[in-house]
Amino acid sequence: MLNRSVDLIDEYLRRHPDMSERQLSMRLGYSDMALQMARRRERLSPVVAGQLADALGLDVKDWMVTAAFESEAKSDAAQQLRERMMIHRRKRSLPNLHRTLRRAIIVGGATPIAQYRTLH
Repeated sequence: MLNRSVDLIDEYLRRHPDMSERQLSMRLGYSDMALQMARRRERLSPVVAGQLADALGLDVKDWMVTAAFESEAKSDAAQQLRERMMIHRRKRSLPNLHRTLRRAIIVGGATPIAQYRTLH
């Protein structure tokens, strides 16, 4: 499951096994070491998170906010807001899963779960 902004790098590379982290960094318009440095810091900038989310077909705003929270100083207020956002993201993803499965059943062919995996 994607919880942190740096998880977007891994997800993109998982979906594009022919691409290296350096190539992805340059494709996004940054230096070849930018994503490696972000991984060391354990967070992406909101803009990079938004670019990767867009490329993955995920909610851009959600991931930009996640990245912004990660760059914030640790505080109880920030943690509470982050937890609320994660709960909201989970609630929103369930209807999307149901819609995808329903579409797969209507279209036929592969089993719904196999169809879901090919779409994501």
